[in-house]
Amino acid sequence: MAQRLPLDALQKAVSLKLRADTGVTDLVGRAKNPRIFDHVRQGSEFPLIVIGEYEDEGVRTKQRSASQPSFAVEVYTKTKGMRQMNDIMDVVLSSLTESVLDLSADGFRSIRTGMLIRASAATEQDPSDELIVQHGTLEIQYTIDTVP
Repeated sequence: MAQRLPLDALQKAVSLKLRADTGVTDLVGRAKNPRIFDHVRQGSEFPLIVIGEYEDEGVRTKQRSASQPSFAVEVYTKTKGMRQMNDIMDVVLSSLTESVLDLSADGFRSIRTGMLIRASAATEQDPSDELIVQHGTLEIQYTIDTVP
């Protein structure tokens, strides 16, 4: 069987999972239109979540080939401290690691729940408008197989 990349399916499932989680949407906007994007939009309100960069490492066993994609979920806030960003990162991590994502509509299955690879946080300042932003990143990895 030919191997396929599950990246679009994973991005879609992560977005749907975060948008369906009221713990997440309570922190980043209304349930009907939460601020969860695949890129930072000009003029966006804060706080917001961006499903960011990813990479995929293949794994091979005697029985099958699978993918181990990891991707970044980025959180941006405009508060002076890190508390709001940390709270959002905690809820996002819980949401994405509590159960296996459903990828079956796209012909994939998640073999295990998401696993935190790395978390980081920084304060960034845009010199053009003196905007101070708290920026946190969660790197999460899944193991995904193609459904025969």
